[in-house]
Amino acid sequence: MKSDPSAVWDLLYSKHDSLFADKVMKEADWALLRKAGYRHWLQPVKLARVMFGYVWLLLYVALLSVAVGVYSNTLVKNYHWPMVSLQSVQTFFSAITFALTLLLVFKTNSSYARWWEARKDVGQLVSWAHNIVRQAVAYYPPEQAQLVHATARWAAAAMYVVKSTVRPPAA
Repeated sequence: MKSDPSAVWDLLYSKHDSLFADKVMKEADWALLRKAGYRHWLQPVKLARVMFGYVWLLLYVALLSVAVGVYSNTLVKNYHWPMVSLQSVQTFFSAITFALTLLLVFKTNSSYARWWEARKDVGQLVSWAHNIVRQAVAYYPPEQAQLVHATARWAAAAMYVVKSTVRPPAA
């Protein structure tokens, strides 16, 4: 019976969205997170779910390593099979490694620049929200304290509105 390769990938990545989904924290969740014992304890279920995705890769690398070891220690030494010359392969991998290193450096640099720009923009939004609330405190008379509280609530809610418009919707 031939297995469908897409079914294997579906099985491997079916839990990905639930692992990284945003969830609304309730008071009981916050109380649990405040406990030092919980914060410093690895969560075995989540760790096992994440590691399950790497099992097939680790198994593949282990089997490939065993095959190379059997070839070089048994077949080459005992049965005089030809030893593969690695000089050309080593030169190729050296060149590819150098090129990939440069690409990785440029990608990391551009990613950091994008993150820094987003951080500055979010900081500016928070500063504007603080300024609006401070101006509301100075502008509204003390008899209209409910307007100051409403302004503060709307300024805080604006940050969540911006976050929800920037992030893609959860599937």
